[in-house]
Amino acid sequence: MTDSGGPQPAWQREPVGPASGSVALVAGSATVYTSAVSPGSGIQLTTQEPGGVLGSHYVAETTPGVSFVIGSTSPSDTSTVAWQLTG
Repeated sequence: MTDSGGPQPAWQREPVGPASGSVALVAGSATVYTSAVSPGSGIQLTTQEPGGVLGSHYVAETTPGVSFVIGSTSPSDTSTVAWQLTG
């Protein structure tokens, strides 16, 4: 059977990117590239190694099937942040 609806959006395909990892913030933000992020993804953030002026970490934006951005309330935050997709 063929799907005549055209290609699926990246977030509907089987994820091939990592579902967890860590990233160092630069000037209070970092972009994480993973095709595993979807519109319904929960993303858990944990500070692994504080750096610079520590702020509160949050998910600033997501692009389903491509990436998400971690932000900090401090533009001087250079912490290493662990992340995990939870759904």
